Amino acid sequence: MMRSPSSKRSKMRAICKKLIKENPDFQYTKTFKRHLNDLENLPQDRYRFNETLANLYIQILQTLKHSKGEKAGTPLLLEDWQKAAVGIAMGWEYKNNKGVWVRRFNTLLFYMARKQGKSLLTAGLSLVDSLIRPQAGSEIAMIATKADQAKLVWDEVYQMVQTHKDLKDKYHKVGNTLHSKIDNGKIYPLGRDSKSLDGLNISCICCDEYHAHPSTDLLDVCRSSQGAREEPLTIIISTAGFSLSSPLIPELEYARKILDGQLQDEHYFAFLAEPNPNDDRYLIETLKKSNPNMNVSVSEEFLLKQLEDAKNRPELRANYLTKHLNIFVSASEEFISIKDWQYCELNHPIPENIKTILIGCDLSVSDDLTAIITAAIDYEDNLYVIDSSFYLPSDRIEELALKFKAPLQDWVTNGYLKTTKGKTIDYDVIYEHLKETIEKYQHLDVEIYYDAFKFKSIKNALENKLGFKGAFPVNQGFLTLNEPLALMATYVRNQKLRHINNPVLNWNMSNLKIQYDSYGNMKPDKSSHYEKIDGAAALCNIFYGLLKHTKEEEAQDEIIFI
Repeated sequence: MMRSPSSKRSKMRAICKKLIKENPDFQYTKTFKRHLNDLENLPQDRYRFNETLANLYIQILQTLKHSKGEKAGTPLLLEDWQKAAVGIAMGWEYKNNKGVWVRRFNTLLFYMARKQGKSLLTAGLSLVDSLIRPQAGSEIAMIATKADQAKLVWDEVYQMVQTHKDLKDKYHKVGNTLHSKIDNGKIYPLGRDSKSLDGLNISCICCDEYHAHPSTDLLDVCRSSQGAREEPLTIIISTAGFSLSSPLIPELEYARKILDGQLQDEHYFAFLAEPNPNDDRYLIETLKKSNPNMNVSVSEEFLLKQLEDAKNRPELRANYLTKHLNIFVSASEEFISIKDWQYCELNHPIPENIKTILIGCDLSVSDDLTAIITAAIDYEDNLYVIDSSFYLPSDRIEELALKFKAPLQDWVTNGYLKTTKGKTIDYDVIYEHLKETIEKYQHLDVEIYYDAFKFKSIKNALENKLGFKGAFPVNQGFLTLNEPLALMATYVRNQKLRHINNPVLNWNMSNLKIQYDSYGNMKPDKSSHYEKIDGAAALCNIFYGLLKHTKEEEAQDEIIFI
């Protein structure tokens, strides 16, 4: 087949050019720009865009029907951006080593705000793909953190089949599985809590709301089952979330680099509807960038109401930013935002001109992290850099990973999280850590600021064995922590702080919530048994110590954390 569909008269080419012209600075138009570039530059002996195939996906999708809301029972009519995204994702082919033309894109990532029809698109695309590219004994798995959540997308597929005159008789339902008479395949929901993940032979994975997954484990297991499939497909659809440890974050970074031309992966498709980094978060023009289906599946009036409410009510801002603007934020967005924290990641060498070392400690026994944050103050270079260390008992890693819903073992393997032997923290190990740091910087002023919980024995050892007198307790009440916490937030927002990347600390910062007393004073909220903030608490202790130093220096002097 010649690549005639990519000619100048191509309808898909025309749609892409129109969308780019109408929205030149929208992030999601990078998908269409990539397509136009590929038409011109990919080698035609290995890649081709089959517009007939692309149109077939679009046409069959539009024979399916909505199952919910005001449009229930009406055809699923696609907007231009949907036609372009679907057509590009499914119309490209490449010639494999056997000389057979197969699908080019094996991974599809759709990232956009809520109410854009994501679940409907996932369900419809997987169903239509099984009709156009049938595979003997196909398995379409709808995956999520919980089986009940996975069943939501499966229900969409079931309703599409039930309301389609040509498909209704070609599928039969047994429990939560749809069996296909077309290719002897099946469609089923699969949760991380499913009883067994053995014996899978998945042809198409539909991963809904990937931001909610605690790790890549479930997706990895499903992908590993696709080895025998000639044309495996993974569809990931998600909105932003609240956790910096979400596996969606590195997935997004990978996709952005592909769309920006920094990485080459010809088998990865990405459609990212999100604001530009410096866009005003409270403008309707910014909302349009994250809501390509504005005034179709979600009204401009509704979104404007969410915008105004978020401006006037701080408790609503995090939900507005994640669900409607499609930006990852911490649970307490207006205190420290995830985006601000990410901007503070260190990308330059640590300065050598250091006068003072501050260490923040937040100890634990068995159920919490022990966090040690080390900060170096350099008043000349006007920078702030922090380094972090975390400890857990080795015998509790597996148990706590399930409790926290965090990839603790991965962090241990990669050196971000350290362990001490047994079921409780070995404080001798913590003492040795502090001793090494003090001796490393013995030529500088070194001070330790600690939560008094369980620190007495370590302080005694530092004083008696090292003669170290620079450890100071930090009361954990509102009056003590209010000013340090406000100072910490200011430094992060103004990008005056730099941190050496540690996913454990990122996770802690994304969990940080603030508690207020009746006078408006604040302190970190440690009430959650699952969303750990120990690193943030240790960092707050440092800012308590930092206050006296900043008051001693001139107003223009600033700080560096190691």
